[in-house]
Amino acid sequence: MLAVAMAAVAGVRAQIGYKGQLLLEAGAGLTHVEGVAGTVRLGGFLSEHSLLGVGVMYDRTTYDATQDDSFATSQWFGELHYRYALPLNRFILMPGGGLLFGAERCDALSKQGNLLPYGNQFVYGVSAGVSAEYILGRHWALAVEPRLCYLIRTHFDNLKLSANVGIKYYF
Repeated sequence: MLAVAMAAVAGVRAQIGYKGQLLLEAGAGLTHVEGVAGTVRLGGFLSEHSLLGVGVMYDRTTYDATQDDSFATSQWFGELHYRYALPLNRFILMPGGGLLFGAERCDALSKQGNLLPYGNQFVYGVSAGVSAEYILGRHWALAVEPRLCYLIRTHFDNLKLSANVGIKYYF
């Protein structure tokens, strides 16, 4: 029985993280300013440990203003990211970072009808995070990913912490 369990674990590790393998992932989560965040990414393993990929990130946040007023913003980013995979039996840790390029949109009027000074604009920045995955089977994994983004150009928070939970498919 122990030999069968060891062979199953070795088989799972052998399926994830080989050169040329592709990864598709989707996740959703929250930001530290009570916003919602989501990602969709596609990546390819350059070696057993190196992953290079592209993705799309979305962030929607409602900011509170004075006297019960508020306004909504949204940000869309294209992302180029690199991650280093550290397999630990059924778990994989993937620290990494990336470059962000996208757009930021803000409501023209607040909830109470006040004119806002923020316009739509091009935004860019960098991100760093660690994905912790639990391997479900030959192709599937569940992931939790806290991420810190530093936006160099934005009207709002330069530093944004988010945490996503998602699923990954290795093919």
